[in-house]
Amino acid sequence: MTTITKQKPIVVGVTSRLFSLAAIAVLGAILVGGVGFSNIPAIHDATHDVRHTLSFPCH
Repeated sequence: MTTITKQKPIVVGVTSRLFSLAAIAVLGAILVGGVGFSNIPAIHDATHDVRHTLSFPCH
């Protein structure tokens, strides 16, 4: 026998969305700053071609 139940939608508040957006922005800034402008040759070389493919300047 199958029972059909109603599901309530998940409501996400504006504060939660803003916090998530801020966290993503901070993580992105860390990645771009840490990897994109790294002075360590191994990190720079590993991401060099990808950055140029995405039109991200590294020089």
